[in-house]
Amino acid sequence: MDYSTRMYKSYSDYMSLLGALKTERSSWDALYREVSDNMFVRGARMQRTERNRGDRKSDYNKIRDPYATRARRILTAGLVAGMSSPARPWHKLAIDDEDLMEYQPVKEWLELVTQQQRNIFARSNTYRALGQMYDTIGTFGTAPIVIKEDYEDVVSCHPIPTGEFYVATDDKGNVTLLMREFEMTVGQMFLEFGQENCSQTVRSLYQDGRGIHSWVPVVQVIQPRHWSDRQGQLGGAGMQWASCYFELSQDTDKLLAKRGYKRFPVVCARWDVLGGDVYGTSPGMEVLGHVERLQHHQLRKAQAIDYMVKPPLQVPASMKDNPVRTLPGGVNYVDMAGPGQVIKSAWDVKLDLNAMLLDVQDLRKIIDQNFYTDLFLMISMDDRSNVTAHEIAARNEEKLLMLGPVLERLHGECLRGLIESTFARQMEAGMLPPPPRELEGKEVNVEFVSMLAQAQRAIGTQSIDRLMTYVGTIANVQASAGMKPTVLHKVDLIESVDSYASMLGIDPRLIIPDDVVEERLAAEEQAAQQAAQMEQMAAAASAAKDAAGAVPQEGSALQQAMGAVQGYTTPGVLP
Repeated sequence: MDYSTRMYKSYSDYMSLLGALKTERSSWDALYREVSDNMFVRGARMQRTERNRGDRKSDYNKIRDPYATRARRILTAGLVAGMSSPARPWHKLAIDDEDLMEYQPVKEWLELVTQQQRNIFARSNTYRALGQMYDTIGTFGTAPIVIKEDYEDVVSCHPIPTGEFYVATDDKGNVTLLMREFEMTVGQMFLEFGQENCSQTVRSLYQDGRGIHSWVPVVQVIQPRHWSDRQGQLGGAGMQWASCYFELSQDTDKLLAKRGYKRFPVVCARWDVLGGDVYGTSPGMEVLGHVERLQHHQLRKAQAIDYMVKPPLQVPASMKDNPVRTLPGGVNYVDMAGPGQVIKSAWDVKLDLNAMLLDVQDLRKIIDQNFYTDLFLMISMDDRSNVTAHEIAARNEEKLLMLGPVLERLHGECLRGLIESTFARQMEAGMLPPPPRELEGKEVNVEFVSMLAQAQRAIGTQSIDRLMTYVGTIANVQASAGMKPTVLHKVDLIESVDSYASMLGIDPRLIIPDDVVEERLAAEEQAAQQAAQMEQMAAAASAAKDAAGAVPQEGSALQQAMGAVQGYTTPGVLP
């Protein structure tokens, strides 16, 4: 159901909305809890009271084999390093006009703004929030982040734990409503909302003094505001997105605050979404059965080893009141009159550990594949010594194709929204340098140049490599046959450099623009023509000099011509 199309205004409206969203998400709650118990303890916060709890030792004890937890962390680390690493560029700004993108001032301005964004992300808590988001999405499938304006760090990111939020989508499947149920202290509420907006219960706790640190349940909802509700309104009431806070209290029916945002301040990443589903699925959910089986195997293996090491005993009844010494060297006195008067094992346990260990290894392999551990640790996990670079590239291409749809969804639902919100904040804060005049009216887009994004594009470079290898082979064949390598005219070698660099995400400052290349080629051609002319002039002068210094031979044609000239007289005058 699309809850985002209706504008909720009163306390009762929001309580009804909260109940409806709880009902819609309730079918996922048991799955979230089970995934959390098996691979991510405290990763889900299904109750408000689970906040800041350190007494959940029994929950950690449920994990008898932490292999899935390790695989989950490898996936998280791989996504952090591969998609948005703070150590290297992972995005850039661009425009659709390819010709204008070759204009050096435009390229430099876009690169300057991009670098400013990277500095903002490094200075704020953005990378910590993204790391938590990757961890949550790989385990629970849905991970929202609230992006707030920050006057010191420009932006501030707040990831929301699983179980604490409810979301709704519009008719296009985009998340456009977020509701979160959390707790704030009485002191925090007084500072944030003012005592006049708090309930009588909260005011009493504040006046008591000792209750200032008491926790109070609060709900926030962020949703689109219909144009008719913001028409003619000023401030937050006239903004496109509404933000409302209210208490879950019995003695109030008013709202804590009603605010507004110019744009949706939430990015909600989902690993995979089926049809009209609102919440996403994840690798953790898909492999849950295998993880539980692995936990069961470890439990049974430990029990079997206990039976083998310390089995239950059959003890004669006559020794009921006597201690049984089971330590090495212990002596027990037994009446041997009857055949049953002996201490022995109640049953013999002979466990084939090899068969169980093979099954455990098979389960761990499946877990690795589902969490893409074999992709992110591909080279380090391969213990062969004769692996070629071509084989690694081929295997990498195959695995990246499997991860491709997930990367596209993360780019579209999370990272692009984060960059666009940051760009808007840069403009509002006056941080951007004056853009070139040619960018007026142009839309600035986001391109991703992270390791994983480049690896996806680099698949296309293999086609270029094969084409160039083929063209080079034909050119060599033509040259060997004494022919001109005309096949080279079939390929634009200069343009191929731009395409190759774009696929690899090379810094545009390293690639010389086409207009500069054309100027240099024209200058080189002009210089070559001038050199050829100088060479021709030098050759002509040398030939003239040689001709002038030559001595005519007797009877030669030149000598005869010169004689004829010397004997020539004016016509009509006899000698």
